[in-house]
Amino acid sequence: MDTKEKKAYDDAIAEYFANGGKVTVCPVNERTEDLVVNVWKRGPGRPKKSEER
Repeated sequence: MDTKEKKAYDDAIAEYFANGGKVTVCPVNERTEDLVVNVWKRGPGRPKKSEER
């Protein structure tokens, strides 16, 4: 981040707090229900072909 980007970032943060924004601190290890952490996680897969002989 160069000085121009840093100044824009600091200005945006200052504007957020000036408009009544606040910081939310969540408890340790709190999670959202059904949160997908890894988008590449393998699912259950296709159903296996039933053996009919």
